[in-house]
Amino acid sequence: MQEEEIRERFRRIAGFEPYYFQIETWQHIAQGKNVVISAGTGSGKTEASLLPALETGKRLLLLYPTKALLQDQLERVAELWHEAKNCTPEQALRHIAVDTGDEDDPSYYSAHIVLTNLDKFLYRMFGYGRKRFGYLFPYRICGKGIRPSILILDEAHAYEETAFAHFWFILKKLTYEQNVQTLLLSATLPDVMIEALRDTDRKFFPRSSKEGVFFEVVEDKEIRTGHICFEGFVSADSAIEQAWQSYKQGKRVIMVLRRVVKPEDDKEGETDETNNALQEVWETLMGYATDEGRSQELAQYEGGKVAGSILTYHGHQIPFYRQMVLEQLKELDEAKHPYLLLTTSAMEVGVDVSCDVMITDLCEPDSFVQRIGRCARRKGETGKVYLIQSDPAPPRTATLIDYLKNLSKNTELDTSHKKHLNSLNKPPQLETVHLRLEYVQDLTLYRYIYDFVQENREIWEQGVLITREWEPCIPLVRSEKRDGQTYIGGVPEREFWRGAELRDKVLLPLSCAADIAPYCAWVFDTFNAEFYHPQRVPVGGKQGRTLKEVLTEAGYKWRSNDENKSQEIYAIGLPLVFLLGGEVAGKVYLDDNRGFIYRPRFVIPTKRSPSPLLRVRQVELRKDKGKVILPLYWYEPVEGGRGS
Repeated sequence: MQEEEIRERFRRIAGFEPYYFQIETWQHIAQGKNVVISAGTGSGKTEASLLPALETGKRLLLLYPTKALLQDQLERVAELWHEAKNCTPEQALRHIAVDTGDEDDPSYYSAHIVLTNLDKFLYRMFGYGRKRFGYLFPYRICGKGIRPSILILDEAHAYEETAFAHFWFILKKLTYEQNVQTLLLSATLPDVMIEALRDTDRKFFPRSSKEGVFFEVVEDKEIRTGHICFEGFVSADSAIEQAWQSYKQGKRVIMVLRRVVKPEDDKEGETDETNNALQEVWETLMGYATDEGRSQELAQYEGGKVAGSILTYHGHQIPFYRQMVLEQLKELDEAKHPYLLLTTSAMEVGVDVSCDVMITDLCEPDSFVQRIGRCARRKGETGKVYLIQSDPAPPRTATLIDYLKNLSKNTELDTSHKKHLNSLNKPPQLETVHLRLEYVQDLTLYRYIYDFVQENREIWEQGVLITREWEPCIPLVRSEKRDGQTYIGGVPEREFWRGAELRDKVLLPLSCAADIAPYCAWVFDTFNAEFYHPQRVPVGGKQGRTLKEVLTEAGYKWRSNDENKSQEIYAIGLPLVFLLGGEVAGKVYLDDNRGFIYRPRFVIPTKRSPSPLLRVRQVELRKDKGKVILPLYWYEPVEGGRGS
C-alpha cells in the first residue's frame, strides 16, 4: 500500500490522523517483517501494531505480561476489529478468544484474535493439560497448512529474570525457527536489548548474510506529552498530605505505592516501616474525607458502576470491579475533573489517563519512566513528580536515587532524562539466557511433572523451567446484583449452576484460600449424568448436600466415618470454587473499593514425600465453625533435590 492509502485506511478505522511512526510500522508489517515499536506511553503503539496486522488476514496472538492489562485491552481490541471489519461490537467479540484459565479446548487458537499471557502461552506450548491437545499446540501455531499467525507482545520490557528466559525462548522457537512474524511493543526497552533484537552481527539469530536485521526498529521521536517537572523527595507521611491537598486544589493526582498490604513477616531484614501500604493510605484518606464532609467522593459501588473521585486500582481487586474503576477514572480524566488514585505497579501498563501530580514510591528506572508517562500525558499539560523517601531503600533502586538526587527542584524531565533513565536499567543476561530453558516435547517432561518419575530428574537439573504454579489455586467468585439480575462469577446465576465458564474470578493459592474458607460457600464442579451436562453443586445450601456426598459425586473416594471430615485429598485438579455472597462480603472485602485483601498462611508439611525431589505441603479448609474440615495436600519440587 502507498502512504496515502495507509493514511486513509488508518483514519477510517482509528478515527485520527496517523503519525509517521505508525505509517512506517504499517509498511514493515505489510512486508512480513518483525518489528520493535519503540514509542512513548500513550503514543498509539496499539493502533500502530493492530491495524496493519488485521489487514494481513493472519491470526493474531496478543501476549500481555499481566491478566489485568489483558482484560483492560480486550474492549479496545474488539473496537478496532469491528471498525476494521465493519461489523457490530457483538459480532467482533465472536472472533476474539481470551485464554487465561486452565481451558483444554483447542478451538481457542482457531479464533481470529487470541488474547493471552506469557505463562499461559508457554503452558500451552509445553503440553500441559490433556496430552492429546497439548502436544499438538505448537503445530496449531505454525504447522503446514495452518493459518499463519502474527505474534504481538505488548509491554515487552516487563519480562525479567525467569520471565525473560521464557520470552527469549518464544523468540527462538517461533520467531526464529518457525518464521512466525513478531511485533514487540515497548516504551522502555534498553538499547542493549534493541541491538540484540536487530542482531546485525547475526550472533543471537544466525542467518544468511543476505538477510537484513532480524527485527526492524521503529522509533517515535516526536514529543507528544506535556512538561513534567521533578519536585524532589518527600517523606511517606507528607506524601499523603501532599496528595490530599493537591486533590482539594482541583488537581488530578496519582499516588503509586509498592504494595497493597504490608507483609506480616520481615523479609531479608527489610522492615520498610517508613513507607505506607495502599491499605493504610486509603484508611487515612477516608479519615480526611470524613472529617471534611467529603465522604461522597470516596469510591462507591452503586447501580452496577463505580462512582466517586477517590479511587484505588490494583491487582487484588476482582477483575470486573477493576475494569469499572478504570472506566470511572477515564471519565474523570477526559472531563479534566479532579481525582485521587491510589495504585500500585498495576497502572504502569495499559492505563491511558493523565495526571497533574504524580507521587511514587521508589522503584527501578524503567518503572519510574512508565509511571511518569501518566503525568502530563498530553501536549499542553504540565505536571509535577514527587518521589517518596524510603529508609532503607528497596533493592535495585539505587541507580534511580543516585540520578534523581543530583537534580535540582523543578527540573524538567525531558526526553534526554528519560533516555538516560532507560540506560540505567539492568540489561538481561543475553549471553546465558539460552542455558536457562530447554524445550522437551515428549512424555518425559509430562511424566516428571504429573507422575514424579525420579529418573527424569536430569531434566530439572538441566534447566527446564516449569511454568505452572506448584501450589494449587482455588477460584473465588462473588454473587451480586447487576441490572436487576443476579450474577455469579460474571455469568448469570442459572448459567453458573449449569457449569458455565467463569468470567470474573480471583485465583487464590490454597494457603491463602484457607483464611477465607469459613466465609464462603463451597461449590464443586461435577457432572449431571442424567441430563448429560456439567453442573455446580454446593456443600449444604438448598440441596442439603454433605461434604461426603459432594466429594463422592465429584469423583473422590471418602475415607472417613465422619460425614463432615475426610482424610487428606490431593489438591491439584480439585474441582472446587469458593462463592462469596453479598451478605458476607464485608467480612472479607474490608470495603468495596479496596477489593480482595489476604495474607498468606504458613503451610506445614505433614505427609511423607514419595520422592527425594519433592516435598509435601498441606492446608485445611474449614467452614461451619470448624465442623466441616477438608484437608488438602500437594507436592512441590525441592531446590537442590532434598526431600522432606
